[in-house]
Amino acid sequence: MNLTIKEAFTVFENYLKDYKIENARLETRILFCRALNLLPTQIFTKEKEVISSRDYRTLKSLFKKKIKGYPTAYITGEKEFFSRNFLVNKNVLIPRPETEELIEWIIYNTSKEKKEKLDLIDIGCGSGCIGITLFLELNINCLTFIDISRKALKVCQKNVEKLILNDAANIEYIKNNFLNMKDFRPFDMAVSNPPYVLIDEFKQLDKSVKDFEPKKGLLVKNPEVFFKTFFQNVFSLLKGGGTFYLETNPLLIELKRNLLSEAGFSDIEIKKDLSEKNRFIKCVKK
Repeated sequence: MNLTIKEAFTVFENYLKDYKIENARLETRILFCRALNLLPTQIFTKEKEVISSRDYRTLKSLFKKKIKGYPTAYITGEKEFFSRNFLVNKNVLIPRPETEELIEWIIYNTSKEKKEKLDLIDIGCGSGCIGITLFLELNINCLTFIDISRKALKVCQKNVEKLILNDAANIEYIKNNFLNMKDFRPFDMAVSNPPYVLIDEFKQLDKSVKDFEPKKGLLVKNPEVFFKTFFQNVFSLLKGGGTFYLETNPLLIELKRNLLSEAGFSDIEIKKDLSEKNRFIKCVKK
C-alpha cells in the first residue's frame, strides 16, 4: 500500500476506534513515532511522505498488539516519568502519574528539612524510576536498589546507565526478598511502592494491567501479614531519624498506619493524591 503518513495515520486511528481503544489519537501518535522513528511534530510536517512497505508492516505489528490489550509502554519499550524516559518491559510495572506525586512530596520535604548526602534504598525498585529520579533531584550519597526479580534489576540497571551519567556514582543492586532485609547496612531514607492491590480489586483491573504487568508487583494476598513483616524489616534498615516513604492503597491506609506504629515508626503522615484519595505515607524512625 502506497499510503502517506497522514493517510496511514487516519487508517490506524480508526482501527483503534473500531476496537474501542481509549485515546485512540494519542495512542496512534505514540505508536507512529515509535515505528517510524519520528518526533510528534514530524507526523504533521512529514505527513505527505509515503510510508515504505517495511514501515507499514511494523505499524501493523504494533497496532495488532495494541488491540490485544498490550500496554503501550510495553509496545514502545519506554515510559515517561518525571520528564525522563524510562525503559520498561514485561518484567517491571509501568511507572504511573501517582508515583510522580510521591516524588514531589519527598523532594519538597527533603529540601525543607535541608537533608543532604543521603543514603537511599529503593525497595521493590522495578524500573528504578523512584530511586533514579530522587538521585537526580536530590543530594544522594549512595543509592541501593532491591528487588526480588533479577530481570527487574536488569531493567533498573539499564535505566541507571541511560539516565545517571556518572560512572563514579555509588549505586548497588541487590536481589532479595522484601521480608528478609535485616542484615543490611543502615540508610537515611527508604522509599517503596510495594504490592498493594487486593485480590477482589485485581479481578476488576483493566485487561492491560492484570493480563500483562507482573502480578508480583501488584497483588498482595494477605496484607496484614505481609506488611507487618515488611515494616519491621524497613525499620531495621533505617538509621535513627531515618525516613520511610511509601505509596499505598487507600483501602489499606488505617491498617498500615497501625502496623507502622507497631513496628516502631512515629510522626506518621498521610497525604492525599490529586484525586483526593489517601495514597502516600511518610514516617520516621526516632
